[in-house]
Amino acid sequence: MRVKLGSIVAGAALAIFVIGPIEGASQQRAVGSVAFAEESPDHANVQVDDDEQANDTAVAPDSTSQDDVQDLTTSSASGIYSGTVMDANGGAGEISAALGQTHSQMNGTWQDTFVPPAFWKGTISSSGNIKALMKFHLFGKCGYTFHGVFENGNEISGHYVLSHCKGMAPDSGTLDMIKQ
Repeated sequence: MRVKLGSIVAGAALAIFVIGPIEGASQQRAVGSVAFAEESPDHANVQVDDDEQANDTAVAPDSTSQDDVQDLTTSSASGIYSGTVMDANGGAGEISAALGQTHSQMNGTWQDTFVPPAFWKGTISSSGNIKALMKFHLFGKCGYTFHGVFENGNEISGHYVLSHCKGMAPDSGTLDMIKQ
């Protein structure tokens, strides 16, 4: 059984590192006003003449450079992470994860000081908000419900709560991981 589980974990990690970079290289998005228009729900109906745009600082704020826009539209949460965890029951510990992102879907493996290798399945929004189930087993829903954020292009942080695990004591905590 352990050999089978090890094969599954190794296959998932390999798929993350092979598929993730290929997909990332094949996806290119526009930057600048086109990127802002893509996120606007009614971008087809918006018309701004040149004089109005020059006087409207909300169209392109000075604090956001073209590089910042590109980072927001092309960054991916795929990668190898390590960091710290503060668990309500176990105290301080270390956490590591191998995560892949395909569009808004995230999956991979993780482990921390208190949990052997386990599985990550969730979603990430265009603003970087993450909702995931950090499952203890391949099948079923027993694990931690995680709510956090992907920020700075290399950091995942948030909080988790034990869920869907019958017979286990309540647990919760926070984590902060940096992409390696």
